[in-house]
Amino acid sequence: MTGRGRAAALPARPVPPADQTLTTRPVPRRRKFSPRSFGPGAASDSRDRVHSIRDLLSSADETTYIPTRTHGLTVTSYSPNGDDVRHLLKDCADWESVSFRSDERMPPPDPTWGFVLFVTAYDDLSQERPPQAVENWTRVQERKLENGYTLPVFATEAWQRFKLDIIEDQEALDGASYDRVRAEFRALVRDKELSDDEDQFLPPARNQACMVLDAAAITMLAGLKFPEELKDDQTEFEDKKIKVVDVQWNRPQSTTSSYRGTGQLSITALARFYHLLTSGPEGGYMEEMHPLDGVP
Repeated sequence: MTGRGRAAALPARPVPPADQTLTTRPVPRRRKFSPRSFGPGAASDSRDRVHSIRDLLSSADETTYIPTRTHGLTVTSYSPNGDDVRHLLKDCADWESVSFRSDERMPPPDPTWGFVLFVTAYDDLSQERPPQAVENWTRVQERKLENGYTLPVFATEAWQRFKLDIIEDQEALDGASYDRVRAEFRALVRDKELSDDEDQFLPPARNQACMVLDAAAITMLAGLKFPEELKDDQTEFEDKKIKVVDVQWNRPQSTTSSYRGTGQLSITALARFYHLLTSGPEGGYMEEMHPLDGVP
């Protein structure tokens, strides 16, 4: 034997069982929550203030591009193909009206983008800080859009459409595992008529992944310090990450993959992640980004 040639495939390994409390304290198939919403997209008239993708593209002026410094390099020229925010707005237009239903129960069009955040920490300190944490995170997105690789017309529109929904329910979520968060998220999406009532969940990304606000995440976000210069945000926030839970993942009995249905996302990467997840292959796209550890 020379040892040359293709390495042998790794053997499939058993996957640890799911959270056993899902058996003793199961999550209902459908669940209504009353979220607190943050960001300009949470305004009651947000649908009246958006612009069509056609109008946005017709008013886009590449000469308004402001050179952007990213990953230590200054990008001096603009290319539409590399503009994730432009693609994000196209995604919003494509998936504004989505449902498995075709009757009067179909949910109203939603032109916003953003994610659902599940709070899993309910000690006294954590209960006081979620609003500040999410307000800070919202501000991070505003600054990222203002100083990102895009045109001002797209940045302004994306900011006006941005919304984060916080789910707080101590009885259901206190100390919840990622398995329980996934089950609760599925129940929420089903209740909105955005699932086939089994395990099919349509884009956009808000229906395919959610974020977890545990005690560590709440403390980190609530304590963010903002640099005076937008260009310094990348250095300030590059190691700040949030746990993401994949709604599509189904636990196998065994697998050769180390993927377990979660990832770590940079707090500055929401727009890019939203676009990639929405426009990716049907189902399982978070797994294709594994290991998600920062900016996809």
